Amino acid sequence: MASLRDIRKHIKSVKSIKQITYAMKMVAAARIRRAQNSILSSRPFAVKMEELIADLQGDMESENLPGARAFRRKAGGAFGGPGTCHRRQRFVRIF
Repeated sequence: MASLRDIRKHIKSVKSIKQITYAMKMVAAARIRRAQNSILSSRPFAVKMEELIADLQGDMESENLPGARAFRRKAGGAFGGPGTCHRRQRFVRIF
C-alpha cells in the first residue's frame, strides 16, 4: 500500500502534467489560428492569380502575341508595386 507521502507526490505530478498539457493545447490552438488567418488573407491573391492566368490563356489562344509580352502586360497589376514579394512567396508555399 502506498504511503500518504507517495499519494500526495503522485497528485502533485498529475496536476503538473495537466498544466503542461493545457499549455501545449493553447500553443497548438494559437498556431492553427495563425495558419488559418494566413490562408484566409492569401485567398484574394489566389483568386486574382486564377483570373490572371485564365485571362492570359484566353489572350494567348485568341491573339498572336508572344507569350512573354502578353504576360508582362497583363501581370503588371498583380505583380507590380512595392510589397508584393511576400504575398507571392506565401502563394507559392500554399499551392
